[in-house]
Amino acid sequence: MADSSLDSLLAREWLETNGLGSYASGTVAGAATRRYHGLLVAALDPPSGRHVLLSRVDDEIVVGDKVYPLGTNLYRDAVHPEGYRLLDHFEARPVATWVFRAGGVEVERRVWMPQGQQTTAVTYRILAPKHAAGADRVSLSIRPMVSFRDFHSLASSDDPVDAGTAVALGIVVIKPRRELPALALHHSASRFEPSPLRCLDVELPEEDARGYPSLEDLYSHGVMTFDVEPGVECFHYLIASLDRFDGFSESEARVLERSELKRREDRSSRARASWRSGVPANLGDTRLEPLDRWSETFAIRLAEASEQFLVSREDGSRSVIAGYPWFGDWGRDACAALPGLALATGRWPLMHEVLKTFAASLAHGLIPNRFSDEGALPEYNSVDASLWFVDASRAALAASGDLDFARWTLYPAIESILDAYSAGTWFGIGVDPTDGLLHAGDERVALTWMDSIVDGVAVTPRRGKPVEINALWYNALQSGADVAEALGLDAHARVWRHDAKTARASFNERFWNPETQWLYDVVDGPDGDDAACRPNQVFAISLRYDVLDVARRGSVIEAVRSRLLTPVGLRTLDPRDCRYRGRCTGNIAERDAAYHNGTVWPWLLGSFCTAYLKTHGRSAAARTTVLEWIAPLSRHLGTEGCLGSISEIFDGDEPHLPRGCIAQAWSVAELSRVLLDELRRPD
Repeated sequence: MADSSLDSLLAREWLETNGLGSYASGTVAGAATRRYHGLLVAALDPPSGRHVLLSRVDDEIVVGDKVYPLGTNLYRDAVHPEGYRLLDHFEARPVATWVFRAGGVEVERRVWMPQGQQTTAVTYRILAPKHAAGADRVSLSIRPMVSFRDFHSLASSDDPVDAGTAVALGIVVIKPRRELPALALHHSASRFEPSPLRCLDVELPEEDARGYPSLEDLYSHGVMTFDVEPGVECFHYLIASLDRFDGFSESEARVLERSELKRREDRSSRARASWRSGVPANLGDTRLEPLDRWSETFAIRLAEASEQFLVSREDGSRSVIAGYPWFGDWGRDACAALPGLALATGRWPLMHEVLKTFAASLAHGLIPNRFSDEGALPEYNSVDASLWFVDASRAALAASGDLDFARWTLYPAIESILDAYSAGTWFGIGVDPTDGLLHAGDERVALTWMDSIVDGVAVTPRRGKPVEINALWYNALQSGADVAEALGLDAHARVWRHDAKTARASFNERFWNPETQWLYDVVDGPDGDDAACRPNQVFAISLRYDVLDVARRGSVIEAVRSRLLTPVGLRTLDPRDCRYRGRCTGNIAERDAAYHNGTVWPWLLGSFCTAYLKTHGRSAAARTTVLEWIAPLSRHLGTEGCLGSISEIFDGDEPHLPRGCIAQAWSVAELSRVLLDELRRPD
């Protein structure tokens, strides 16, 4: 491998998902560094209730009298074993794949999840040459290690464990915790030996760096031994499942693997065909060679990554996971991401299904900010989630032309949202009758996307009239009017157009700061107007209905470009501001203090690119500039962080290290939207 040092292999992660909120994830080195890592992290109440069941497998290849461990584990003062030293190469697609070379034997290990099944498969292909030393005695052994715990917690040796196993041909069933479901371990081993073992004080350095407990104790019920015949490629498997307890044959395991690989190949082929068919045959002066090179590969990888966030709930409804490994389905993230996850990738029916899910939980004009992981009632503490819902609804109708869906699902929700916001609803959300602008916030909660709280106090409270909220409000009024007109409801449309006209005039009067030549971040706040240079102002240009006067756009774009733009997204605060924090590190309070005070968010780059293209007339030069801004994130997707996805955040200071969730829905979605939509519009 190009860089096979342990630190490099630990810094790169992989992710497999099943469309139910369950996942498998770890590092390229094979060692867990987070409490969220595991081979089967199952959403027991899809997509919520995630528990780490199968933590890892300790596997080793035995050649003659020599044992070659393939795994890697971290302890406080040691690394043992050091299987990463035998790693020849790793690939994240089409499934997570390691290739090891040890004692003249080649071992390929794959980890993957079949779509729609609570199952993780670990499959092996082993080639032992006939004439290698010890080739007459080659075997593979696997010791499954389990924790059976909520994915936010850690397992301890003090936890009670049921060491019992139910063993039959090709299957071992375990149930270490009474309150959790049984796990079936299907295998092609020649024998299973019950051999209880506790593995104590496994270190998780990412948790330590984040200020959390970082030592875990794991448990194993026994060891599986697999025979390897020299001179032929041997296929073996360990399939951990909550769904199936009747055993797998080798042929069934092979078919399951081929089926999943074929599904992924078909998905990639559809993405490639969509990309190529969607590129205009001739854009005249705007024809760009880069669109035929790296950007095609990047767009296809983003389309592949998009699938990981679209999930089915327990009742069959569809939703969006905001980010892996720890976020659930959030309304704001889902609605902001849907145009990139679904529309840009040609899957508008999925967009309808997700919008239906959130519309069904509408309360007082608010869609849920998030559905609880613990099965509690939805949380509604968001001012912008409902406004993003209206924007996504307009886009869904424009893409599908489905008037019935708009009439019976989208329009009632839109009307409820706009009426509730106009009259006033929870959390101090309402229209100021003096200027038609939307105000929001109270002392208890942070309602905008800049929502971090430390010790019960909002770090970036933004109470008053935030700039992007009013840009979204204007856009929602116009978008709602579009839907109303499509349904022949002209009276409602006229009212909303009138309110939009009032809001636009007030916006341009109140938010423009003539001294700085950019927009106030908040007006009418408890401490007056906030003149900080933040990225929220780009939404005044980027939304379908842009609220900012044309003459002022260039100045705003330049302020954001010169002060906030980095190779991986937009900073959340001007580095010249005394509140700026360039590293999102430390304990939770320190990270939350930096979360929106300088930390870079790649999802914002999408809106900035759209705003830039609109401001510069989608010229050839503007398109080239946008591609140059996006290119570093193509490298990120392929070489760092979670391979094949885009991180949630990056440090504001160089070298802009990835932080937060390893795979974030709107990070992927916004880049996908720009590549698959914005850059391919002829005008």
